[in-house]
Amino acid sequence: MATASKSEFLVLLADDSQDDRQLLERAFGQCQRFRLLGPVIDGAQAIAYLNGEGKYANRHAYPFPDMLLLDLRMPQMDGFQVLRWLRTKCFPKLLVVVLSGSDHYADISKAVGLGAHFYHIKHPNSARQVSVLKALEEHMTQREIATEGEW
Repeated sequence: MATASKSEFLVLLADDSQDDRQLLERAFGQCQRFRLLGPVIDGAQAIAYLNGEGKYANRHAYPFPDMLLLDLRMPQMDGFQVLRWLRTKCFPKLLVVVLSGSDHYADISKAVGLGAHFYHIKHPNSARQVSVLKALEEHMTQREIATEGEW
């Protein structure tokens, strides 16, 4: 029996830069099925959110995301530390996307090696950000179709 398709995908944004968050929020406005959660501004908050700890314990107010959009350079705990932590957890349906200002091969390799599904470089061009988000939205839709009916 086929299951009903999700009408939206929940995205947790973990980024400490207010400018980057505002650019992304505008870009998310161009997407049809993404709903932005958060934001959280450091890795410790991202982990607390994913674990449902503290104020994030109320899953009605803070639902578990379908996708984590993760910056690498954040205070307290950086994105690499979040990726290491995620390796110790079992969130099989969580898509982890690094969105970083770094285009250094070492950062890309390390992030993917730690389990990031995708790595995208931040663009100040909002049209480019929209394009990246729409591609991710299409990926999520195709992924959902591919797993329909699985238990």
